Amino acid sequence: MKTRKSLALATATVALGSGLALAAPAAQAAEAPARTTAATAPQGDADARAWHRLWGPHDISQAELINGNGKWTSNRYRTPTSTTRAVLRCWNTREKMRVRIWDVADQRWVGSSGWTYCNPNRSMIAEARVNVNHKLRVRVEGDQGARVTTYYRG
Repeated sequence: MKTRKSLALATATVALGSGLALAAPAAQAAEAPARTTAATAPQGDADARAWHRLWGPHDISQAELINGNGKWTSNRYRTPTSTTRAVLRCWNTREKMRVRIWDVADQRWVGSSGWTYCNPNRSMIAEARVNVNHKLRVRVEGDQGARVTTYYRG
């Protein structure tokens, strides 16, 4: 019985001691000033590659699309970075829809999702690289209600 207690006490002492020994260098490293070199990325780099919502979600009714000959066009907007995307969600699986991005200055389509059947579990995405100074529009084409949101990578 005495041997078991002393063995348990010795094991606990070793575990505690090794835990403190491992924690000491980590505590010293946390206190050291951070150095930035060319080989290490800045901490904000992960956020810089993330998608940020620009506007939306905007719900488009079926009546709006039918009154517009199956088309809905957003107001003009600018994106703060060169990469932008429009994301369309629709739920009726028997309908085909698409979302496109129009560059107003160049008078051309810069991104399109293509005609795709709606899927309640997926989104249609039109992605484009554009000039930051150019104004853009999003166009949704189809015959059923949907929800559109725009994002930029920043």
